[in-house]
Amino acid sequence: MTTVNKYKIALVDDDPIVLTMLQLVLENRNDVEVFKFETGEDLMQSIDELTPHLLIVDYYLDSQKSDAITGEELIKQLFDSGYDLPTIVLSSQKDMDVAISLLKYHVVDYIEKLDGFVDQIEKSVDEVLNMISLEDKISGVNDNIKKDKYHLVGLFLAFLAGLLIAWVSVKGI
Repeated sequence: MTTVNKYKIALVDDDPIVLTMLQLVLENRNDVEVFKFETGEDLMQSIDELTPHLLIVDYYLDSQKSDAITGEELIKQLFDSGYDLPTIVLSSQKDMDVAISLLKYHVVDYIEKLDGFVDQIEKSVDEVLNMISLEDKISGVNDNIKKDKYHLVGLFLAFLAGLLIAWVSVKGI
């Protein structure tokens, strides 16, 4: 079982004020480390070294660079590259069709940037990190079951070998 000291959260938003605000709020938790990126391209350059547990990404990432990839494109690129990260999408507009279409890419929440959205993000982050923690615990239990299974198989084989030896000695073979 892998015990995580700090969960890594990749935060991608083209608004530096939102980035800083969310970083400050999320780092109030003792169990997270936040990595900020203003573009999806910046995250893609660091993704292999970072290996985040959670991605929080703005849907539109083109206010600073008009040719920047969108949050949706970033999510798809990550998924196609083998990264199956739980993802929270932030957007300045509510579009349930978009939210539904992103579910297949492990988007766990779609939060509209309205008053109180930071509270929603905190709640969603809590839920996702609790889910990750439970998955880690289940994985650890499964690992222990596998170890116990192999141990029991070994004991059973040793028992059978003992029976065979006893049978051979009784039969005088």
